[in-house]
Amino acid sequence: MYQVSYDLDNKNKKPKFNLDINGIRLICLYDTGAITAVWCGSKELFEETFPKRELQQSKFSIGGFGGRKRILTDIFRVDGFRMGEIEFPKFPVVT
Repeated sequence: MYQVSYDLDNKNKKPKFNLDINGIRLICLYDTGAITAVWCGSKELFEETFPKRELQQSKFSIGGFGGRKRILTDIFRVDGFRMGEIEFPKFPVVT
C-alpha cells in the first residue's frame, strides 16, 4: 500500500499536503468526501501546471463550495499528475 502523509493546518484542521506537478509546487487539500479533483486556483496557473490538458466534451456538476448552488463546469484530462512514485495518466480534473 502506498501512503501519502500530510500536515493538518493548525488553524482550520484541514488535511493538506504539498505536491509538485510538472515542476510547480502546489498546496492541496485532501477532501475525503470529494468524488473528483477540483482545481481552485487561477486559470493561468492551471494552464501553466498542465500544458498538455484535454478538454472533455461533457460537463461536471459540482457544489458545496461556500454554500453556492451546483454549477456545471469543465472537465479536463491532464498528464503529469504524480503522488510520490504513482503517476496518474489522463487524470480527470474539474475547473
